[in-house]
Amino acid sequence: MKASTGLLLCLALGLGACAQRQEGPPTFGEAMQDRGNMTKEVGDKWQRGNDKVQRGTRMIEESKQDSTEGQRLIREGRSEMREAEEQARAVRQQPLPAEPTMPTSPTPATAPAPQY
Repeated sequence: MKASTGLLLCLALGLGACAQRQEGPPTFGEAMQDRGNMTKEVGDKWQRGNDKVQRGTRMIEESKQDSTEGQRLIREGRSEMREAEEQARAVRQQPLPAEPTMPTSPTPATAPAPQY
C-alpha cells in the first residue's frame, strides 16, 4: 500500500510538472526524471523487502540456535531426573538399620537398691 501511494505521488508530481510547463509533452529530461523517481520508489521498496528477508533469516538462525540449546538442556535435565529416580529407588531398597532395643525392665546390675 505504501509503495502504490509512492508511485501515485510520483505520477502526480510528474503530471504536476507537466501541467506547470504547459508547453506540450514533457521533454526528454523531464521524462527521464519522472522515470528515475519511479525507479527510485521501486528500488526503495525492493530494499525494504530485502531488509525484512535478511532480518527474518537472522531471527530463524537465532531461533534454531536457541532451539538446539533448549533441546540440550531438556536432555541433560531428563538425564539428571532419571539418575535421581534411580538413586531414590536404590535408597528405598536398602534395609533400615535395626532400632536399638530398650530394656523393658532394669537389669540387676543397674537396678536401684530398695529403700527400707
